[in-house]
Amino acid sequence: LDKLILSWLLPLEQLGVYAIAATAAFGSLRLISPIFNAVLPRLVQLRNKEKKLIAFNKKFALTISILVFGSAIAYSTFGYEILEIWLHDTSVVKAVYPLLSFLLVGSAMNAFYGIGYQNWLAKGKVKKVLIVNMIALFISLPAMIVLISKYGLIGATFGWIFLNFIGLIMSLSWIKLSIIKRGF
Repeated sequence: LDKLILSWLLPLEQLGVYAIAATAAFGSLRLISPIFNAVLPRLVQLRNKEKKLIAFNKKFALTISILVFGSAIAYSTFGYEILEIWLHDTSVVKAVYPLLSFLLVGSAMNAFYGIGYQNWLAKGKVKKVLIVNMIALFISLPAMIVLISKYGLIGATFGWIFLNFIGLIMSLSWIKLSIIKRGF
């Protein structure tokens, strides 16, 4: 939706800059998707074994944390240079870098949101996935229109951040279970 709204509200060349940043940010999630695919069968096995599920979720969260924070350090250290190598155009890099930085915040939240999401799937709580997506859609759609109109491309990044923030907050039930049962 962000790209659709952008195409209506901003010049087409700005959509291209945003699309480059979005492609890189969303592509970063592809780096962790094999982990989510690998853990889902184990989460299904443990869905009714709360103590083991809590222990497994702690390891899962630690793995995601290491990947997210390691990637954040790598991006903050080498991100601009990597973009220069990839894009070969300093003016495009200057336009893409701040957008990508914001979009990567949303992708980081998406990675942590994925822990709760995988637990929902393992427990067959697919209705929660629908609810989160509907809430995010109905809140972020009007917010994106306002933010893009007011802040341009940076405003568009907040749609992705907000969407993932909502998902993250709503998916934290696995942490609540850990705190209630044993302490985190």
